[in-house]
Amino acid sequence: MSQLATQAEVLKLARLFDVDPDEVEFLVGIQPDALRLLRESITEYLYEEDQPMFRALAPIVGRVPTKLAVKVAGRVHPVLLGGIAALLKPSRMVTYACAFPIPMLADVGVYVDPRRVREVLRLLPADVIVDVALELEARGDFSTISKFIDYVSDETLRAVEEALPDETALLKVAFMMESKNRVDHIFRMLPRERIERLLQRIQQDPAGLLSEFLSLLVHVSYGFKRELGDIFANQAEGLINEYILEAHRRGLWIDVLPVVSAMSPPSQHRVVNLPALREDEVQRSILLAAEEHDMWGVVLPMIGQMGDENRAAVSEIMVSLGATSMQAATEAALMGECWPVLLDLVTRMEETKQAEFGRVLQAIGEVDPTLHTRIVEMAVEAGISREMLPEPAELVA
Repeated sequence: MSQLATQAEVLKLARLFDVDPDEVEFLVGIQPDALRLLRESITEYLYEEDQPMFRALAPIVGRVPTKLAVKVAGRVHPVLLGGIAALLKPSRMVTYACAFPIPMLADVGVYVDPRRVREVLRLLPADVIVDVALELEARGDFSTISKFIDYVSDETLRAVEEALPDETALLKVAFMMESKNRVDHIFRMLPRERIERLLQRIQQDPAGLLSEFLSLLVHVSYGFKRELGDIFANQAEGLINEYILEAHRRGLWIDVLPVVSAMSPPSQHRVVNLPALREDEVQRSILLAAEEHDMWGVVLPMIGQMGDENRAAVSEIMVSLGATSMQAATEAALMGECWPVLLDLVTRMEETKQAEFGRVLQAIGEVDPTLHTRIVEMAVEAGISREMLPEPAELVA
């Protein structure tokens, strides 16, 4: 379960209910897909419940002169206008929208389902959409902006990006977006200097923008993930340490570890050897996340980048985790050919734990004796006693 996705969904539910996020904080333990389904179901239910009223009013509203419509709309709750908007002819809705004050359009946008007004968004002048986006940004309502990103053209999106003076606004919008597959595209449209300015702004408020920045790194393409990750890894040591500790405090390792694994080897080496990752509690939480979320394949190569002191600490923690961690780590070493790293960890363990590794290896030998022999030779060369590495039962027989 992505903690970042859950956090975004909780914020959207708070926006839907018009309550403080703290009031729905109890939902953080629920899967993000379930929260999204809940939110969409509530939205659909509310819309369908009032559908008869919307259908009755839409033909009347559609015939009202524009000036009168603007005057009347100022006296009507935005939720009603949002429901009616989806039933008006697109051309008529565009006429009204161009005449409405921008704050009123922003109010209505909160209650409009963009799926039902796709044609309106296509026909609406880009400058109107830009003005509404700026109004919503001034209100701090990034959730409403995010709803419409998937339904506007690249030309309009670029105009919105150019108009927003603060790059962190785009970061917050991306964090709330429904469809994450366009996040990469949004930020690749930015000039390089704005990307660098974004990172500078993140440095000014690392704790406040941690979730949004990590979400960006998680959802961009591998190449862009590595590029941003490398830029981040070259920041001041204190800043990166703060991010690591904040990720630990929030339990975000399931989101963070894949980002670190995408960094170039030099950047990854620097990050995994920072002081924050030498803390026992932090290392333990990483290994627990690897075990709980089947991420040993991600973690083992990172351990390979660690210095001797860090590896020794990791080895001690693995001993305390139980048999399942050895099984999972061995399977990950098998899939990713990370035997040198795992064997180095095992050589640092007491004999009972080495014998446990031998039994896991023995089970592999039941399936592939040749592989078993190769790994045993590597293990002995690494310093593990052959007595700890029994032959597969069928070979003994």
